Amino acid sequence: MTFAEAEQYLAATFRPLVVVHSSYSLYMEALTLSRRYSLSWCDSPIVSAASESQCRILYSEGLQDGQSFDSVKVQNPFAGL
Repeated sequence: MTFAEAEQYLAATFRPLVVVHSSYSLYMEALTLSRRYSLSWCDSPIVSAASESQCRILYSEGLQDGQSFDSVKVQNPFAGL
């Protein structure tokens, strides 16, 4: 793959996935979620970003399968394997 092909591939594949950027409100919501649900600080910005981008399902093997954080529900993609 050439550099130009790699740039085109990354732009077409990953750019649409990167929708939520760091912001004051994201981190404030992360603090609120951390306190409300006893989440670790490492997990709370992930859940906050999922909520901000209006994700209904957050795929994670590190969070508890089936747990809900307001409108975000965790699903372990490896559960039941």
